[in-house]
Order: sequence, then structure tokens, then C-alpha cells
Amino acid sequence: MLLRDVYQELNARGCKVLLSNSDTPLIRELYQEFKIVTVRASRWINAKAEGRGKLNEVLVVGDYYG
Repeated sequence: MLLRDVYQELNARGCKVLLSNSDTPLIRELYQEFKIVTVRASRWINAKAEGRGKLNEVLVVGDYYG
């Protein structure tokens, strides 16, 4: 079972669900049925120096907040 499946089930039950994740094509595809909000986030820990700093993150918003 994927996290997406649990998220969908909780949302269907009327739970307040909000998920954050890296902004990648896979995440956008998995959660395309939900409202997706893009935010900027700071990351200071990364094995590669160029991976540190500001990057896009997505918030997947459940129906309760919509």
C-alpha cells in the first residue's frame, strides 16, 4: 500500500489531511486529483552543496481544506 492510498482513504473519510513533499513529476502525478500548492523551502542539509538552499516543495491539500 502506498502513502497515496492511505492519504486517499483518510481524505475519503473526511479527515483533515495535508502532505508535504519534494516537487517532482512523480509526486505531482501521484496526487494529481488533489489541490497542489507550490511553496519555497530552505534546505541546509544535502550531500551535495548545490542541493542546499531554496527549492520548491509541494503541499497536497485534502478536500477538507479545499
